[in-house]
Amino acid sequence: MPSAYPTPPAGWGVRRGALLAALDSGAWLTAIVAGPAAGKTSLLTAWARGRPTAWLTLGPEYAGLSVLRRGLADALGPAGSVPGAALDALGATEEVTGDLAAAADPYAHATGLASVLATAFDGAAGPELALVLDDAQHLAGGGPAARFVEELCRHAPPGLRLVISSRTELPFPVDRLRAAGRLTELGDEQLAFVDFETYQLLTLVLGDAAAADTLSARLHALTGGHPGLVALGAAWLAAQPADQRRDRLGALPSATAEALAGYLAHEVLATAEPDARELARRAAYLPRVSARLCRDLGLPADDPRRAVPLLAPVADAPGWYAVDAALRPAVLVSLPLPDPELQALLGTASRWYAQHGRLEDALAAAAAADSPDPVTELLVAHGSALLAAGRAADVIEAAARVPAHRRTPVMDLVEGEARHLRGDPAGALACLERLAAGDGRLAAGVAHRIGLIHQSAGDPAAALASFQRARLDDADPTDAALVLSQISTTHWLRGDLPACRDAAQRALAAANSGGGDRALAAAHTALALAAERAGDFEANAEHMTLAMAAAQRAGDLLQQIRLRINLSSRLLEEGRHADALVELDDAIRLIEATGALERYAVVRTNRGWAYRSMGRLDEAVAELDAAVRMWRAAGSTLLAYALSALGSVYLVRGDLARAEDVLGEALALGERTGDHQSLAGLSTLARVRYATDPPSARVLTERSIETGFGVWRAWALLTAGWLAVHDGDPAAAIRHTADAEQAAAARHDANAVAEALELRSYLTDDPAIAVELLRGAQARWARLGNPIFVARASVAIALRTGADVPAAEARLRALGVRPEAALAAGPLRAAGAFTGSRPAPFLPTARAGLDRFARGELDEAQRLLTDAVDGVPGGDALPGAAGATYLDALRALASASAVAGETDVALRWYLRLLEHDPNDEVGHLGAVITLARVGRHDEARRRYRAYSDRMRDAGAEPAPYPSEWTAIR
Repeated sequence: MPSAYPTPPAGWGVRRGALLAALDSGAWLTAIVAGPAAGKTSLLTAWARGRPTAWLTLGPEYAGLSVLRRGLADALGPAGSVPGAALDALGATEEVTGDLAAAADPYAHATGLASVLATAFDGAAGPELALVLDDAQHLAGGGPAARFVEELCRHAPPGLRLVISSRTELPFPVDRLRAAGRLTELGDEQLAFVDFETYQLLTLVLGDAAAADTLSARLHALTGGHPGLVALGAAWLAAQPADQRRDRLGALPSATAEALAGYLAHEVLATAEPDARELARRAAYLPRVSARLCRDLGLPADDPRRAVPLLAPVADAPGWYAVDAALRPAVLVSLPLPDPELQALLGTASRWYAQHGRLEDALAAAAAADSPDPVTELLVAHGSALLAAGRAADVIEAAARVPAHRRTPVMDLVEGEARHLRGDPAGALACLERLAAGDGRLAAGVAHRIGLIHQSAGDPAAALASFQRARLDDADPTDAALVLSQISTTHWLRGDLPACRDAAQRALAAANSGGGDRALAAAHTALALAAERAGDFEANAEHMTLAMAAAQRAGDLLQQIRLRINLSSRLLEEGRHADALVELDDAIRLIEATGALERYAVVRTNRGWAYRSMGRLDEAVAELDAAVRMWRAAGSTLLAYALSALGSVYLVRGDLARAEDVLGEALALGERTGDHQSLAGLSTLARVRYATDPPSARVLTERSIETGFGVWRAWALLTAGWLAVHDGDPAAAIRHTADAEQAAAARHDANAVAEALELRSYLTDDPAIAVELLRGAQARWARLGNPIFVARASVAIALRTGADVPAAEARLRALGVRPEAALAAGPLRAAGAFTGSRPAPFLPTARAGLDRFARGELDEAQRLLTDAVDGVPGGDALPGAAGATYLDALRALASASAVAGETDVALRWYLRLLEHDPNDEVGHLGAVITLARVGRHDEARRRYRAYSDRMRDAGAEPAPYPSEWTAIR
């Protein structure tokens, strides 16, 4: 892979001062789009000298994102100013473990990788680095690699500048980049030689300034100054007798550039040495040739340098040559190889390329052959390596050419992996199921792959059935350990602790019998889950530590992602929400670097729980909405996890109708799959249901206690305690509270312990003791960093002590809690909060606030608009003009808060705006710039990525990443 700019062609010494100056002053993205032989590479080579530059010349294989990523890693590596995080992201591989678990939407992977790269540069210091992508026409077609480049162009991270050279227009729209002043464009017209430059080149080639002076005007007129034609014409003139050059040049008729190039190419070919011509005849069918390939294949010339200028050096690949682009058509037309000789050449060359590690060239040669034999041989021997190189689409296409009777188990396995990587799980299963024995049993590695496909679709029953088809007696220890660890995990999901523990112990035994670090990581992860379910947190922590150490030794990034997600769940339970977010941020970086985006929805769900526990409800909704969209798009029943969390946020905020909807859907999914985690929202639904149907709430509570396990048991008992308080049953309330406190203490559940204190305050007749308990709960919520629950306790204290209740309730409303929250079972209903609250009439209040905003009276505008929007349970349900006014109010609140420097408040309003209108561009870009201003660059880049995805889905070009808050164009 390249690491520096290429050496310019011999004799190319024309200094193009005006174009070099244009490049010096160019915008963040500079695009040089011109036809072949227009001088793009030579110009960039001259410009790159003397400046920090990373250079990558693209070929057909770079349409694969994996290949492009590795090429960029190699190109950027030697540049000292490149952040280490950027190189780490680019250096990660999609198939880090060989599992199909890394399969993901390649376009989502592309946008995520660009976001990670941009974030790495956000905090970088040092001189600006120019990244040159030459021959970018190979990105055409809108594939994942093109999407990555597009996203990088739009993110425009500081400290990096992108220069793209292409024969065709860039494969993505650039109108908004152009309008924002972030694009400089150079084309054929700008690259054409002026007459003096034609004279300079002719002087260099002929070595005779006087002769060049007499010939340059005619040559310039014939070629129109096209650099490639000028060079070809100069080469042709150099082969003519000196005393006949002027006459022969004058005899050339005016013709189209294509016709002139064809004539000159045939003339240059005709005057070449026979060996050089014969080598070019064969090399025209091959991707590239080297001296060793020529010798090993017995080609006519054993050194490609003898065939120059018919063959030209391949930029950034020392020792490799290819037929010059201007000459290739002439060679193929005038010197075609007989078919038998051609097929033998392609087959032999494909094997040679593969043996020497040039798999992309091997695939190109095999695919060009008429016979399926080279393709079959290549896929059997090197299929997995081709997948790791990002050639999944090519593998599928090549496999389709192999007749059924020629297929082998290895080919089915390779094609199955390729299809899953390309987002075709049904096709993958069809290939993999062909590998089953007559009794339906599967090799352990195949069973593992099939089970993971079902698991990622949220079907634990089908996943377990697939894992259990594995032949473990004769399995490789690593494959056996991986299968057993997944069996353990599936039993954990279904609430079967004995089976979970047994499979985990068997996985560890297999790993210790020769499975290696990857197997050890999986086994210890399963044992950690079993220990967590049993409440043995010391063992849980020990196994997590051992699992992470093994995963890091093995370079198993997928397992590291899983472990960080699991650790974040434990930290959330302990009330260490900020630490959980750190683990989740690390997981996101690994996810976006590896392409394991099926894990992304789990991360977003845990982030949603963290923000809910920190009282940042609008950020929680944004994270959970994203998780819901991902799981819905994947058709996965794991959607229930995000819906349960979203219902909990809606409960706190007082959006009871929405909470009922999402929690009901989560319950239906959990009943269908038997996944106990999907039933975790039962207690939350019971609290919501109590507002409208207390008997149904009691039934749900009893069921939540029966099915609740782990962290959810304490919350099921707390819910039962609140219902008993509301129903006037103190004995039951005392019993449930004691059980809840015991369960919370056993699991070190800091949040449940704090709420249990609130609940206990309603079990005493002594007002002083009740207030003391509430203050204790308030102090705990403060230590946990949840201002909403601190304010909630303040309301209860105010109601007990006769303090300023309206002021306490106003503080709670200012944090995003609506009066309807007091209708649900829980602390606010028990306290009797908001009984005298009357929301302000929406339209008059909102219009008054917007009028004040227009007049610049921002403080009064914020007060009026906050009263207006907080009095509306669901702004998206407002009809007609009222709904539009609601959105205008949110935009005004966000803008006024940003102007006042209240970035957290501004972010809240931008996110509320997006909750009600997910396509609002002001909301998206406002959230991005707000996050960036407070240094939350990771989140800002991720939110920009979500915005650009939405814009593309709507068929519109995204605006570039906002470097400052300016008008959206």
